[in-house]
Formats: sequence, structure tokens, C-alpha cells
Amino acid sequence: MLGNAGPRGSHIGGTGLAVSNGCRHPEIAIDYAVRVASAEWQRTIYFDAGGQPAHAAAWDDPRCNAAASNFFRDTRQTIERAFLRPRYNGYIVFQYAGGAMIRRHLQQGGKPETLLADLDALYRDSLKT
Repeated sequence: MLGNAGPRGSHIGGTGLAVSNGCRHPEIAIDYAVRVASAEWQRTIYFDAGGQPAHAAAWDDPRCNAAASNFFRDTRQTIERAFLRPRYNGYIVFQYAGGAMIRRHLQQGGKPETLLADLDALYRDSLKT
């Protein structure tokens, strides 16, 4: 959504990188995690291999932007103003089911009040998971 302050209203959330406490070779895994998350790897090896970099150095990198049709530069403000998606067990189910509700509403019509009530009920149910 665009407001007077520019892009806002997006939410982000994705895959994290961690080393399991059951890892048989934690030193190697930690070394890899540190390397793959570093500015140098994110803007070179990781990006070149098709990874979606998270490091700001990759988002600012002219080469990465040229290869991605300025995607990083053009979406940076939206990402910086986004909020992190909730991290509770029922949220992903709520997100998918809620998206389907919204899509049906947009395609088939209906009362916005009904949609909001249904989304609210779905949300409250998701908190119980």
C-alpha cells in the first residue's frame, strides 16, 4: 500500500539459518553459516548461485542490482518499512486460509463486514494452535 510516507504495509518472514544442537560437526556448520551470511558471500557466491540475499551489502551492490533489474534498489524502502510476520505455530495456516478468503471475496463479492468477521474468527482460532 502507498501512503503519504511512501510504501508501507508489507510483511516479511522467511527461512532462517541455524545450526542444530544435534549437529555432529557444529564447528563446520557454524563456519558455513557465518560465511553464507557474510556481506561478501551474499553479494557474490550466494547471489550468483540464485540465492535471495538478505544482507544489505548485496541489496546495495550495483552488480546484483543490474543482474536483478534493480529489484533490490527498487524494493528496499518497502522492505525496510515492513514488519516481521508473526512467529507462532498457527500463523502460516491463518495466512494461507485468510488469503484464500480474501481472494474468494475479491472474485465473488460479498460484504466486507462478513469477510472481516470471518478473518477475525480464523485469526482467533489460529492462536489456539
